Amino acid sequence: MKNFLLTTLFTILFISFGFCQTEPTLSPENWQRHDRHDGYVIGNGQMYVIAGLGKELNRKGKSQLSNRSADLNRIAWVIGPTYSVGNLGYGWEPIPILNKDTLSWESQKIIQPDGQYNFWGASSHHPALELSTQDILLDSESLFIREMEVTKPATSSTSDVQFYIPVYADPRNSYYAMFSGAEVDASQITRWGEACGPNLKTRSSIPKNELKIAHPKTESIILKGANHALWQEISTIVPKEKIYKKLFPYRAAASSVSVENGSGQISVDTSGFTIHLGQMAPGESRKLYLFIAAESGKKRNVQKKAVAKLADWKQRDPESVIKMAIQNKADFLFNSQSENQSLVQSINSCLNLISACKPELAGAMAQPYMYPMYYVRDQYGPFRLFLAAGEYKKAHSILQFYVAKQNQDGIQNAHDLFPEAPDPSIWLPDANSKNGHHSIAEVPSYIILMARDYYQATGNLEQIKPLYKRLKYNLEVQAPSINGVLPFAGDESYTNTRETIPKYREEMTDSHLLFLAAAKFMKNLATKLGKEEDAKAFSKTYEEASEVLFERMWLPAENYFVYARDKSDDKDKMDKRPAFDALLRWFYLEMGDLNGTIPQQNLNAVMDQLTNPIRVVPEFAWCAGMDAGYLLYALSRSQHPLAHKASQLLLNYASDQGLYSEYYRYQGDTIVPTGGTLRPWESAVNGLSLVQYLSGLRIDMPNKKIFLQPHLPEGWTQWESREMPLYQEGILKIKLTRVDKKVTCQVSRKGGKQTMQLDIEFGLFGKNLSATDSKLQAKNGMPNLLFAQEELPPSLDGTITEFTFRIDKP
Repeated sequence: MKNFLLTTLFTILFISFGFCQTEPTLSPENWQRHDRHDGYVIGNGQMYVIAGLGKELNRKGKSQLSNRSADLNRIAWVIGPTYSVGNLGYGWEPIPILNKDTLSWESQKIIQPDGQYNFWGASSHHPALELSTQDILLDSESLFIREMEVTKPATSSTSDVQFYIPVYADPRNSYYAMFSGAEVDASQITRWGEACGPNLKTRSSIPKNELKIAHPKTESIILKGANHALWQEISTIVPKEKIYKKLFPYRAAASSVSVENGSGQISVDTSGFTIHLGQMAPGESRKLYLFIAAESGKKRNVQKKAVAKLADWKQRDPESVIKMAIQNKADFLFNSQSENQSLVQSINSCLNLISACKPELAGAMAQPYMYPMYYVRDQYGPFRLFLAAGEYKKAHSILQFYVAKQNQDGIQNAHDLFPEAPDPSIWLPDANSKNGHHSIAEVPSYIILMARDYYQATGNLEQIKPLYKRLKYNLEVQAPSINGVLPFAGDESYTNTRETIPKYREEMTDSHLLFLAAAKFMKNLATKLGKEEDAKAFSKTYEEASEVLFERMWLPAENYFVYARDKSDDKDKMDKRPAFDALLRWFYLEMGDLNGTIPQQNLNAVMDQLTNPIRVVPEFAWCAGMDAGYLLYALSRSQHPLAHKASQLLLNYASDQGLYSEYYRYQGDTIVPTGGTLRPWESAVNGLSLVQYLSGLRIDMPNKKIFLQPHLPEGWTQWESREMPLYQEGILKIKLTRVDKKVTCQVSRKGGKQTMQLDIEFGLFGKNLSATDSKLQAKNGMPNLLFAQEELPPSLDGTITEFTFRIDKP
């Protein structure tokens, strides 16, 4: 049995789904998302803004989505990058007043950046008045500008027009609160049931009457932020006082409004701004501008610095500032002229979210504006999406940050951000003693996998070498069961409900697959660095972990991995349910051949038992926010014809802005978001899956290889990528076009020093494909797959390599 299982593990067998015993289906048309926006995020690493905020800020726990109607122009404002989260206030929605009567908008919609609009914004309509806004952040400036264009419709009548813009202070900058919302004295705050001691006693709050101050002379409102976390979350180490003061400096934001050409009267008090535009005739338009300038630092001068910055920028021509911001805008990762823009917009929104919520020093926080932690496991999605977008510097900063934090604080699940980039070469003597229970499994493997993926994308061994000691420790510190299987670690996507949590916890497929992938990389890394003894040890670890995986976690009768089990040999002490995440982990972790029998049988189990709707386990209609992305990733990597429907289904989970929530449940045939919203982890995984679906770009820089699996969604005639940087090897650009039954793919490489090999595979276009050039040939004799291997030499002018084929009738 043992030899049979090992043979099965390493057998490479491509399975054509045309010959599967079962014909699974997907029905995206049956599952529609609840009709509700989640707002949008803009940011530049210095500060970020959440607009279309559909609720007031919670004083406890994670925000919950609400069906309550909200003004799409409402914003929550957050400053970065020197602390985990520093929300100072919310509001700023322009409320119209016509002839002294408050007007309610009859309709509103959020505007997404595209060929017509440069920035995010919103449009609001009433027969008597229209408002169009766009929100702008300057590159590397803590300055927000909202341009508001007010128009009287031609069919309306002349009216006296005013706007009231309320501003609310974030109450969390006042007294301390625990994650539960309970008010506590600073000295009483505990973590894991242990008193934090006197370190917290000197940490002050802002008195409630000082959180918001009006300056009528400068027509501005100042918001203040305390030098403490918005609340104390038990997952995070409480640092020493000296570090804490740097981590959470005092913060201030000064906001003001102006009217173009000074043609309006502005008054301000502690509640907000009133702008009186006077009489406006039908067809007349006016522009208003909202400014928010931010600073952080010492208590005695942070307010003054914010007011000075506001005054500096407010005196400039706002239209010229906006023009400058337009010139600095990044292109979409993909562009398409096809009718369905939701797919490329979702990719762009997901990338925008993680970029906005990623200060320069580390990754994306768990949830913007209200959940202040940087979770290690949450970062793997943003990390990989940054790599997929060619954002190598951002990905490397995530890896370095977590290595350095582990060297300082031990292996923890979550961290606050640090005011200065910590040095990963410094390993504090007592760091290992601080390891939490997350050192047992999962969290240490994620760090190793980040190193693996970064090295594969860049080939930069010099950046990985200094991390070797930490990576080695992370593998060796993990504690398998007596049988050699890694246990349940306690906080993956399926763990937060009693229906989906594994029934037995001592051995778990999900944790073990992470460990297995990490061990394989460590074996290869040690060999590459000439550490022969380590390489032998890691090779043995990998082989033993591979063997025990199939001895204990494979269900031969069901042909998929067991969810979890206890450490005994009792077959009744197994949770044999197919579990969505565990069965698709092989694909997402890129664990070797994805078309072999093992991953494909797991995928079949998912398709047979865990779709329509997607759910973590069969008996509970509930899924995690990235599960639809896991499915799309697996299907598109497998060239499965249902990948097209999986992409449609994934987009049915997206908000109107293309972002994703923490969890989803189902009501009839409606997908209902629940839990946290605007989530970088889930959005990044889903965004990455959409990138894989469109281009299938994977880079193996150590071996100078580029892999592509370009797809055209059903009904699309073309797409093209922006210029994608190859790490120190120039840029790559891809264009895919379909005219009638002819498909053309152009791959252009410009710059670089060394020749790269391109492996390209075309699938998901139909049953029979016929090459119209000699470079392409059928893969394994299968008429629905074509592949080619070509060399891409360095080029000064961007030489194009072209592939063409036809889609024939079956």
